[in-house]
Amino acid sequence: MQKLLQEKARDLYRCKGVVAFAGSEDKYVFHGVHEQVAFGPTEEGWAPGQKKVRCQLVPTPLNVQCP
Repeated sequence: MQKLLQEKARDLYRCKGVVAFAGSEDKYVFHGVHEQVAFGPTEEGWAPGQKKVRCQLVPTPLNVQCP
């Protein structure tokens, strides 16, 4: 994410995602528009039984070619 922001921030219209870190029970979210990105833990956390492997990043590019 850091590399993407450094290289393509002006072309990245919006990004959002949910993140799980190994060894942590906290659920983190991020949301960004261009260079402005907010990142932090959620208040509600993971739902009981919710699989953390379903974490995802959703970029909305302006002029970025996604593979």
